[in-house]
Amino acid sequence: DASIGEAARAADQVADVSLRLSNANQRRVAGRILSPIDGTVVKMAQAGAGETVRPGDKLVRISPSSTDKAIEMVADGIDAPLLNVGRKVKILFYGIPAIPLPAWPELMAGTYNGVVKVIDQVDDGKGNFRFWVVPDLEERPWPPQEHVRQGTKAMGWVILNRVPLWYELWRRFNLFPPDYQERPPSLIDTLLPKAGRGAK
Repeated sequence: DASIGEAARAADQVADVSLRLSNANQRRVAGRILSPIDGTVVKMAQAGAGETVRPGDKLVRISPSSTDKAIEMVADGIDAPLLNVGRKVKILFYGIPAIPLPAWPELMAGTYNGVVKVIDQVDDGKGNFRFWVVPDLEERPWPPQEHVRQGTKAMGWVILNRVPLWYELWRRFNLFPPDYQERPPSLIDTLLPKAGRGAK
């Protein structure tokens, strides 16, 4: 009888320990918050240990781990009509030594190549248009993430059609839209746009 009683007490103790272990596991699981994306925690919120949080509370800031790279750039309204998907872009990353020569893209040293991927259809409220540049797969890859982290500043030059310098200065001075002619404009075309044209 004594052994049976001890066995019953031991069974009760085991059941009690199992219940407490199950409750502890449930509390541990309930206190675990999983991020919907993979990444690295870069900033913690001001939440103390054991503090109760509600849905929607900001807990951490995460830098996502992604192999997809893109740069958000802004173009002035007068230049926005010149942008189109597929345009080549020369990129200078801050912190990466480079020699920028916008007038001679082929002589730029230390810059990287990109392609315009997406262009906003509306401005940002200030007359500027955002567009996104992705790596040019036909050129050398962009620097690795340990050298160019998310949020690194960059400067870009969209490679446009070749026109005479005087024509570009004239266009900007008069705030005229771009010219979509197949051939480069001549000085006569600029100063006398209707010269040589027959009357309709």
